[in-house]
Amino acid sequence: MFLSSYKTKQGKIVRWGTFILSALLTIFAMYRVFYSFPYINVIPDERPDFWKWVYQSLLSFTIPGVDISITVSPRLIFTLALGTVLLLVIAYACFRNIRVSEFLIDTESEMRKVSWPTLREVVDSSLVVIIVIIALGIYLFFVDMGLSKFFNWLFF
Repeated sequence: MFLSSYKTKQGKIVRWGTFILSALLTIFAMYRVFYSFPYINVIPDERPDFWKWVYQSLLSFTIPGVDISITVSPRLIFTLALGTVLLLVIAYACFRNIRVSEFLIDTESEMRKVSWPTLREVVDSSLVVIIVIIALGIYLFFVDMGLSKFFNWLFF
C-alpha cells in the first residue's frame, strides 16, 4: 500500500517527533529561502529581466477578517514547491524507509530502557554544577589578576 508505513505500530513517538521537528525546520528553511532570493533589496526597475519576472505579482488577494495581504509570485511558488518536496522526502524517510524506520524504532525502544532522573535529582545536580562554575570563575579571576600584577611587576 502506498500510504501505509513500515511497522506502523512501532516507534510512533520517535517517528512523529522526528517528522514534526523536521517539518518545523523545513518551514524555517522555506522562510529563509523566500527572504534570501537574489536582488530582493534592489529597486525593482534595476533588477535583471529574469529577476523582475521572479518578483512579479501573478495574483494578489487579502484574507478577510485579518487583513493579511498575500501576493502570489514565482518566488512564492518555487519556495512552496521546494518545501513540499522536502516535506514529502522527510515523511518518506520517517515512515516508509526501512533503514530509517528501524533506526527510529530501535531508538524509541532504547529510550524506554533509560533510567531517567527525578526532578529533585536534576535540580540538585544542576545546583552543584552552577556552584562549581561560579567558584571556578572566581578562582580563575583572582589567579589571572595575580599573574597579571606579577608579570607587570616583573617586566615593568
